[in-house]
Amino acid sequence: MIIYEKLSDEKKVEFEMFAHYGFAVILSQKFEKAIAALLQGEFALANKGKLPVENYLEEVTKLYKGNLGGLLKKLRTHMTIPADKEELLQKALNRRNYLIHDYFYHNESKATVTDGRMSIIQELVADQVLFADAIIWVDSLCQEGLRKIGVSAEQFAETAERNRQYEVAKFRKGEPVEMLTK
Repeated sequence: MIIYEKLSDEKKVEFEMFAHYGFAVILSQKFEKAIAALLQGEFALANKGKLPVENYLEEVTKLYKGNLGGLLKKLRTHMTIPADKEELLQKALNRRNYLIHDYFYHNESKATVTDGRMSIIQELVADQVLFADAIIWVDSLCQEGLRKIGVSAEQFAETAERNRQYEVAKFRKGEPVEMLTK
């Protein structure tokens, strides 16, 4: 990255701090969507053949628009969560809310000096690990659910990749995905 190379050491640390913040927020969003996907699977199994497609899609859309706290509350009504995982989920929720709503308000003075930025980076790396652990646990529950209905990890990965390519093509106004990789 040419711009990064031209930055002073102090500005590089500032750049890295914001990059770590961004990555922590991305992981918190992935965690939220993983919970929604898990609940979607639970909802689909519970309502298979009982709802018209439109109603199903409406309910699923609500899940993906829900906030993390509400999704976790709903998850707790569908399953018993082991105490260590409950602690993980609660900590991830608290950290996500803190990052989004208060983080730089509370850390403004630390963010203005290099050693403060370094301590922020360490804290954000710990948040990234926290969110990654939560995602891995939720993904394991999703994979368990897929196995129950006879969908292999390979089939799921193929479907997810097709969906990703569709979204990229839609973003690029219909350009074939192959054109985007040249």
